[in-house]
Amino acid sequence: MKKPSLKLLQKEKVVVIDSESGEVLHEKTNNIVSIANSRQEFYYMYSSLILFFKNSTDTKVKMFACILERYSTGVEFSMTKSLKNIIAEESGCSIRSLDNAFTQLIREDAVVEVGKRLYRVNPLYVFKGSTKNREECLKAVLTIKYQKTFND
Repeated sequence: MKKPSLKLLQKEKVVVIDSESGEVLHEKTNNIVSIANSRQEFYYMYSSLILFFKNSTDTKVKMFACILERYSTGVEFSMTKSLKNIIAEESGCSIRSLDNAFTQLIREDAVVEVGKRLYRVNPLYVFKGSTKNREECLKAVLTIKYQKTFND
């Protein structure tokens, strides 16, 4: 698999002209590029980011990477003791620091509580799958947030 490279999508020329004299004051060409040229390269970049996050020194970032690796398709999950143990082993973090990190991820809305002890990665920020599935997950999350707002 080849590494992602910049692919020129379009050139955009910007010209600033003095409205009174018609003189060209400034000319600039912007290159609009894409990093991922194909689905294969997208997966390469996605997995590289996960590995980058998992090697972070920040417990919250490590935990989020482990969660993304498993649940970025909108699947609901419970933060069970066995899942925490797996994440602790993968990340090298203590269970206590993972508990604190998970609470922060919920407060920051990166992970959304969709039921009692049932969670989902917020599809607003991260979603791997079809646009239709992402929209369905967004609707579900927004409905839950709306209900919580008016029931609290």
